[in-house]
Amino acid sequence: MRVLDVGCGVGGPAREIVKFSGVNVVGLNNNDYQIERATRYAEKEGLSHKLKFTKGDFMVLLTFPRAVRPTNASPANVLP
Repeated sequence: MRVLDVGCGVGGPAREIVKFSGVNVVGLNNNDYQIERATRYAEKEGLSHKLKFTKGDFMVLLTFPRAVRPTNASPANVLP
């Protein structure tokens, strides 16, 4: 399973999702500095094989692939 983390920041929730569930996560953010930090943190925690961070603007996403289910659930609502 793959998870799209829109507005991932420095990847904290994405890393926790990987640790908790083992899924692959793609983090989308429009801030180069935060993408760099997220990538570094994932490498430091040995999670870079499950986490990829990319630059993009979620405001221009017109459609989601069938495999992605958009949600407005915050990480606080997803993880115990």
